[in-house]
Amino acid sequence: MRRFGSMARYVWAFPATLVGVMFSVIALGAGARVHFVGGTMEVVGGSVGRVIGVMPASLRFTAITLGHVIVGIDHDALRRARFHEQVHVQQYERWGVLFFALYILSSVVQLGDRPHLDRMVGPVKVLLDKYVEGTVDEVHIFYTNFINTMKQEARHGQMLPIPEKFRTPEGEERTADTQTGSWDYIYEPDAKALLDGVLRRYVEALIFQMVNENMASEQSARMVAMKAASDNAATIIDELQLIYNKSRQASITKELAEIVGGAAAV
Repeated sequence: MRRFGSMARYVWAFPATLVGVMFSVIALGAGARVHFVGGTMEVVGGSVGRVIGVMPASLRFTAITLGHVIVGIDHDALRRARFHEQVHVQQYERWGVLFFALYILSSVVQLGDRPHLDRMVGPVKVLLDKYVEGTVDEVHIFYTNFINTMKQEARHGQMLPIPEKFRTPEGEERTADTQTGSWDYIYEPDAKALLDGVLRRYVEALIFQMVNENMASEQSARMVAMKAASDNAATIIDELQLIYNKSRQASITKELAEIVGGAAAV
């Protein structure tokens, strides 16, 4: 039965694997090497990196999974991305050819410059459901903390389970304190349902705040970079104008000297 299930997963992902095999044949002609790890074919090296380098920036990758075929531009990139790409292999086994389309759709969030909370509820719900089901043990988030226009810091935080220690906006690490008391509250509906709803809204609000921090940091970095570029361009214009004026003055002086010399000779 287990063997049948394994064969079914390979068959379900076979269309994507076939595309990967065709890509592998081309890569082999470009000098790439192939080896098998845990039932997955890995293609790496050769001219794969140069071919990917000429692709549009939005389509470039360091490693990509096509069914049971993983393609990497070099051994270091594949080593760093192997665990992540193995997760994609499992997703191909679960979703088949639909995985690639679902992956692209999930990557195009279209948040814009002003993210809206309703566009992030779906991804957050998926994370929370996976945590409740026990599929994932922890949920972490990486974001950029906006401090001021000139300074932003990369931060990492654990969302679930709620950590005992947390970091304040000033960067100070504190330990969460629990208070005990004899207060008696009447919950409607029951306390579990109410706290589950509060926790979901809490996580949604945190992620929404972090996305806004990312947006503010990105726009600030763009503004600073464009101001620096404008200042550099103005400096270059002034330098070139000075060089032009010196050259023009030297040319005029030379012409005057030639005229005066010619008149003196006459």
